[in-house]
Amino acid sequence: QAQRLPRLSLSAAYGYQRSGNTRGNVRESPSSGPQAGLSLAVPLYQGGNLERQDRVASLQVEVTRLALEASERLTRLQAVEAAEQLQTRRRMLALEQGNTPLARENLEIARQRLSAGQGTSLEFREAQETWVAAETRRINLRYDLLLATTRLRQLVGELDPAP
Repeated sequence: QAQRLPRLSLSAAYGYQRSGNTRGNVRESPSSGPQAGLSLAVPLYQGGNLERQDRVASLQVEVTRLALEASERLTRLQAVEAAEQLQTRRRMLALEQGNTPLARENLEIARQRLSAGQGTSLEFREAQETWVAAETRRINLRYDLLLATTRLRQLVGELDPAP
């Protein structure tokens, strides 16, 4: 809009000049003094540039608005997915917390059978591996649950994103 209005410019300067000549009657010619100028520019015809610039600016605003809407939709989708993942992790952890005591009890039974001479060291070793695997899954699920909780809180704006 401002490009359609006339522009008035003012300039001012002060100068000093000294020139010398080895021949002739005038050997030196110093001059000094202020200078001032005023100019007026009135835009008469821009060849459609201003209208093109207006259209480009309007399109840039629209593109930015659409990008914001897309980003908001993506964030909502990610929040829904994170909430679903959180619920899945909670259910899996509940199941695994039930499996871990059973694996521990199986390990204790295998140890007692081995001590009584009724079991083999292979059975005991398998019971140990089963218990270790159950504990590992439980610990990993607790960690995954914390990550899912943090991700969801981040998406809903309760936490700042990591730097």
